Amino acid sequence: MANETKDYNKAVTAFIAESKAKGQVVYDDLSNKLATPYSLDADGMDKLIQKVEDAGISVVDENGEPSVHSLKSNEKKAEQAKQEDLSAPTGVKIN
Repeated sequence: MANETKDYNKAVTAFIAESKAKGQVVYDDLSNKLATPYSLDADGMDKLIQKVEDAGISVVDENGEPSVHSLKSNEKKAEQAKQEDLSAPTGVKIN
């Protein structure tokens, strides 16, 4: 299992390096080169999309538009940010 994780991480790093010059990657390429060979589930795919986008690479569909999967990932991230930001700032009293 540790070797699979190491191989997967190497593959992701190589894929990001290869895609960085283009600035975008087609979702199907991402799926075919990483998700399918490493049997990623939906959560794993979301994390992969996030990692690719965090590296400054847009995930697009075959027409060059933001992919549906990328948009869902961004919505999830925005929702998590909203939930995390509901706490009061330090030093503020709440009655």
